[in-house]
Amino acid sequence: MSGRLADSLRLADIGLDPSWSLRFERSRSITDVMSDYRLLTADEVADMLGVKTEWVYDRARRGELPHVQLGRYKRFRRESIIEWVEEQEH
Repeated sequence: MSGRLADSLRLADIGLDPSWSLRFERSRSITDVMSDYRLLTADEVADMLGVKTEWVYDRARRGELPHVQLGRYKRFRRESIIEWVEEQEH
């Protein structure tokens, strides 16, 4: 199976429109595309922001920091954190 067809099949398997990949991501593999959507841990967000992990959990718990709740886990979208930081700028 060719790489591009395999990538399309894997995109379809996870509910993404395979044509999206072909239209916008012609030169990237499925691994590259999906790494853009990988959720970050609180430790990774803390490193990104230069704060303690406890601060990240506290702000997420208060509803001040955007996050995704996955059962008992909190995960963070890189794009949402970047947008949040930009909104904090005075």
